Amino acid sequence: MLLESIIQMVTETPRPSYTPPPRTDHTVSNQTTFTTSELAEAAQVGSQTLRYYERRGLLPEPPRTQGGHRIYGRGHLERLLFIQNIQTLGFQLEEIHALLQVNEEPSSMSAGPEVLDSFIDRIDAKAETLSRMRAQLDELRARALDELRDEG
Repeated sequence: MLLESIIQMVTETPRPSYTPPPRTDHTVSNQTTFTTSELAEAAQVGSQTLRYYERRGLLPEPPRTQGGHRIYGRGHLERLLFIQNIQTLGFQLEEIHALLQVNEEPSSMSAGPEVLDSFIDRIDAKAETLSRMRAQLDELRARALDELRDEG
């Protein structure tokens, strides 16, 4: 998938770590699986957020056990972390949905370049802002170190 590398990069953004215990009682495509509460805990969201994302089409509805319980796979967790991390860049759920659609539905590719250009432009703007902030912090740190040296 086109977004796999982006999802990997974004999900590698430092977040509080969680290593889910391996599950052997349920498997989805040979992946580690999660119950609703386990996935919510792993992503540090509420279980209602998962259901909301499912209703909005951001998170695919997972398979269910014979008892009707949702069983999420590793892909659900990766996608959820991607959604959360890209939201921190200021993207709204509707925009994220459009990006996910471009990746998953070849028929929506005609709008793909426009959607992707919008994301790229906004990410570039964020990167510039972060770079300026970094330079200001570096300058402030250097002044603080100079003052410490002058005092000593």
